[in-house]
Amino acid sequence: MSTVTTLVEMDFGAGYVDVTPDVVGSIDVRYGISGTGPLDRVASTGTMRLSLDNSEFNSAQLLGYYSPGNVNRRAGFGIGIKCRLTLTFASVPYTRFIGTIDSIRPTPGVGLERRTEVVAVDWLDYAARWRLSGIPIQLNQVSSDIFSTIIASMPIAPSSIAIAPGKDTYAYALDNAKSGQATALSEFQRIAQSELGFIYIVGDQIRFLNRHVRMANTVNQFMLDQTIGLEASRSRGQILNRVQVVVYPRRADASLVVLFTLDTPFQVAPAQVVTIRASYTDPTLRAEKVGATELVAPVATTDYVMNVAADGSGADLTANFSVVAIFGASEVHFTVTNSGSQSGFVTKLQCRGKGVYDYSTAMGEAKDTASIAQYGENALTFDMFYQNDPERGAQAAAYILNVYKGEGSFVQSVSFPASRSDALMVAALGMEISDRVGIRETVTGLTDDGPGTTVLGHHIQNIALTIEPDGILWCTWGLCPADAAAYWILGQAGASELDATTKLGFL
Repeated sequence: MSTVTTLVEMDFGAGYVDVTPDVVGSIDVRYGISGTGPLDRVASTGTMRLSLDNSEFNSAQLLGYYSPGNVNRRAGFGIGIKCRLTLTFASVPYTRFIGTIDSIRPTPGVGLERRTEVVAVDWLDYAARWRLSGIPIQLNQVSSDIFSTIIASMPIAPSSIAIAPGKDTYAYALDNAKSGQATALSEFQRIAQSELGFIYIVGDQIRFLNRHVRMANTVNQFMLDQTIGLEASRSRGQILNRVQVVVYPRRADASLVVLFTLDTPFQVAPAQVVTIRASYTDPTLRAEKVGATELVAPVATTDYVMNVAADGSGADLTANFSVVAIFGASEVHFTVTNSGSQSGFVTKLQCRGKGVYDYSTAMGEAKDTASIAQYGENALTFDMFYQNDPERGAQAAAYILNVYKGEGSFVQSVSFPASRSDALMVAALGMEISDRVGIRETVTGLTDDGPGTTVLGHHIQNIALTIEPDGILWCTWGLCPADAAAYWILGQAGASELDATTKLGFL
């Protein structure tokens, strides 16, 4: 029986400190891309759950040591502090979680178990909460660079970023994100769908994979043999035989237009500063929000006017006011300052630029007529938000169809006791999201060795680990099907011999 050595550390303000002696019960870690379908491409917030000894028998021999409201509270212990989990096997350490404490729940009652339940979250929790604002529209940018631009705008960055450069350059991006409402994580999903790439966390490193990374991974890195913790099913609903991809050709104004205009005057007192957020809208259809480029800094009397009265009468006070604008991709932040000695009404306030419109859409499609005739139609329609070429949409549709048109067993997850053998333990500790595994199981008939030269397998989408107090480790991998086909990828040995070792894929 193989076991791990557990190390739980927390940073109370002066670097990581070992708190393992106070950990009681099992530790549960879950992270990765929650679903296993064709549109599941971005990880959700990862978590670590554990309990700490809050009785007088803990390392400090203080009751309430892990209760934030107790006089005996451990100095520095609280919401937001960093924590880290390291598992060691055969003298090799594996960092399996890095995050910050999100919730603390002490069990009340001096006669009860006196534990404190702690939930920590990884960096993607920040991405799920941070709302995009003030990022300008991205012009002719690669998908991975747009991803990096979003991260650079956030106040809390991950410790490191690993990027496989994107394969697409988008004429316009972030123009149809709802500024102030869209989160970084939701925008990651839009980028990943447009690229058909993947975004996820390993430790505290965020990774961006372009669509070629998994395509090029045609070798199973580990084989699970005769596992019984297997969730596999076969149903007609899993067979995709028509895939439709919606793309968004943009139209941009050739000259400046008014993208926002103030409808109702408002008053500003002497020395008062007023901030206004306003969305860009179609000048001919104000209900429709749009993106914008080449925005013009506000010009007095042209873009803003201040008067004594709300109806625009009385003295012109414009010279006593200043207006500063911060332009985002789809909204503007105005800061209006009255530096005079008299109250005044803002009777005119507008924003000029060139609008970007995505009203028209196009669709690329791929279908398997033989499958439709045999099983009935099962269609998937999805958006590639920043693609504008229907042919690119059709290529993406053909790729998704090829992966999900098969009628074999669809493996959603596999669970196994990693402590059963050294090989299983190394796999559970060392395999990560996007790694490729094969499965052999006699009863279900799964044989991921593959016939001939075809290699069947599955990519890991998400990981769940449970560490028992005695060092026993249980592991579950959520899986999605790997494409059995070998695709032609320009300039890559073993993947460049079209019609010999590969077939044409989504480039």
